Amino acid sequence: MTFPDFKNLIVISVTEPAKAAVFLTKLAVPRDVLWASLILVAILNTILLTVFHLLVPSLTNVPAMPNHPFSSLVFFVCGLILIIYGIFWTGRWMGGQGTLEDVMTLMVWLQMLQVIFQAGTLILIILLPTLAAFAVIGEAILGTYILLHFVNAGHQLNSLWHAAGVVIALVALVAIVIVLVLPLFWVTLAGGLV
Repeated sequence: MTFPDFKNLIVISVTEPAKAAVFLTKLAVPRDVLWASLILVAILNTILLTVFHLLVPSLTNVPAMPNHPFSSLVFFVCGLILIIYGIFWTGRWMGGQGTLEDVMTLMVWLQMLQVIFQAGTLILIILLPTLAAFAVIGEAILGTYILLHFVNAGHQLNSLWHAAGVVIALVALVAIVIVLVLPLFWVTLAGGLV
């Protein structure tokens, strides 16, 4: 894939996410490349979060989010794995036909888009901080829109409502994990890093 192709895929992912999802799943990316890509987007997310924390510490001091870069990296990797498997199994439970590789391809690409959007937000924080809040809201709305189309196309659900059901079930699963599991994990990890 050339750089113009990469830019076109970004544009199509925003303007026609269902079409982008079909294209991405047809790439048949090998699983080892997908795992390497997952680690890469987690590293990029960690770098951006670290820069955000340095520029605007008041916005990134969230109790559920770690502040140490290594903890952040573990958080992003584990979170992305949870999302991928959660969407895969929940989608299958709701009649979806997508493979694990399909879901992984789409979620890793969505994370790459998020990295790009967050880098833009970071630039806005530096240059036009008053617009940054609107950018964050717009990013959340756009991300949800793309996610629904990706889940729908990736699982061949033929309904955005079914895709929304998969996402709602996933959010419930993630909330349970955050409330019950993450506090124990971060206490243990923080104790080991001190």
